[in-house]
Amino acid sequence: MEIIVTYAPRRREKRIKVVTFKIEADLLEEIDRRAEKKGLTRSEFIREAILKQLHQA
Repeated sequence: MEIIVTYAPRRREKRIKVVTFKIEADLLEEIDRRAEKKGLTRSEFIREAILKQLHQA
């Protein structure tokens, strides 16, 4: 099963691009659970995770 994730920019954010990628269904479900726990949207959670990873590099 293939799942495509996209997100749309918010008005306050600048230069946001829509990104589409493939992800395993169980991983997406875990992302959704954790995002909900933190009170974030899926997009916000994924952006935070990416930024955290980039800052560790």
